[in-house]
Amino acid sequence: MKIKDGFELRKFGGKWLAVTVDSAAEENNILITLNETAAFVWKLLGSDLEYSYILSSIVENYEVDEEIAKRDLDNFLQICREHGVLDE
Repeated sequence: MKIKDGFELRKFGGKWLAVTVDSAAEENNILITLNETAAFVWKLLGSDLEYSYILSSIVENYEVDEEIAKRDLDNFLQICREHGVLDE
């Protein structure tokens, strides 16, 4: 799974924003505010990575329980799906 073309992650004034760019912005103007962990996941989703790799990266980098990381990752991925930004 990965982020579709036409979306970029940008940092403005200490806040992470995922925005549509290029022709994608003409079809759908999307702006998603992300926290640090979501921005970390977004960056991982820039490559075509497996769910299990993303989950283990969260657990390792943030020293969080895998169950909590899974719940939060699933919630974030659902938001991405609802906005049509994932290529699965």
